[in-house]
Amino acid sequence: MVSLLLRLGPLKGVPPNSGGRVLLDGVDISTLKFDNLRKVIAVVPQEPTVFSAPLKVNVGVEFTDAEVITALEWCHLDARQITNRYTTPEALWTNVHENISVGQQQLLMAARALVRRPKVLVLDECTAALDRDMADKLLEVINTHSKEATVLSIAHRLRFVIKSDRILVLANGEFIALDTVDNLLKDEDGYFATNYRLEQRNED
Repeated sequence: MVSLLLRLGPLKGVPPNSGGRVLLDGVDISTLKFDNLRKVIAVVPQEPTVFSAPLKVNVGVEFTDAEVITALEWCHLDARQITNRYTTPEALWTNVHENISVGQQQLLMAARALVRRPKVLVLDECTAALDRDMADKLLEVINTHSKEATVLSIAHRLRFVIKSDRILVLANGEFIALDTVDNLLKDEDGYFATNYRLEQRNED
């Protein structure tokens, strides 16, 4: 689904011209230029990618220093700390410190996404490698600073999507349900409610 949204090519096993459209604000995305589409969609991936480049390049070289610093501050990141520099202007043009934690790397990915103020923000299992406290911190940051965006969260840990407006439940690639959290939990024998109870029991 995310591949379709980002127009990464046809889905495996799906013949071309098989029908269906993806609409963004009522516009068929197949009619948009790639650059225009990618400007309104941002992804926080499962595995963070930190470039061997200055901090500002890692967040967004096309943005002003102030915009980059603000996005970093939203994500509780200190430019000086993650580059081992004394001043913020110097830090922005220093390579990111190699030893920053996985949690800090994911927060950096969040800053990279949020500085773009996207219309659509995709969270692709972005909490998978984090402990519970860091995962909660990352999601709090994203929820606070993406109020104007449509957020698509892909997750196996259901507690991280429980505040979503609607949830699409997939199992082994098969469509199971699409509904509000309240309705999914009311179906006590349903796939979602059953797995949510099991997850809570295991975390307790």
